[in-house]
Amino acid sequence: MYTICVAALKGGVGKTTTATNIAYLLSKSNRVLFADADCQGDSSKVFGAYSASFGGMAKLMQNGISVSDDITVDDYCRTPKSGSLTVLPANEWLQKTNAELMLVVCV
Repeated sequence: MYTICVAALKGGVGKTTTATNIAYLLSKSNRVLFADADCQGDSSKVFGAYSASFGGMAKLMQNGISVSDDITVDDYCRTPKSGSLTVLPANEWLQKTNAELMLVVCV
């Protein structure tokens, strides 16, 4: 198993385009979990996994997963047309969740 992270401090440098293209190409011959961590959810939109009401990454961050839970990461994911690509989608709720978690950590 490999982990690939596409990140940059500056905006508008092609992170979404690069990450979605890498995930798509790798999914042609491998199983891929694409974790969208951008509250705009543009990568989720590219793969057709975006929903303003679906929890995805925000719900996963709020609830977490423990070994004793019957919940898995798959419960927070969506599988687009390609069966070997699974997307952990993000939306605007991710920004609110991030702020709430920062308050918990800072208090």
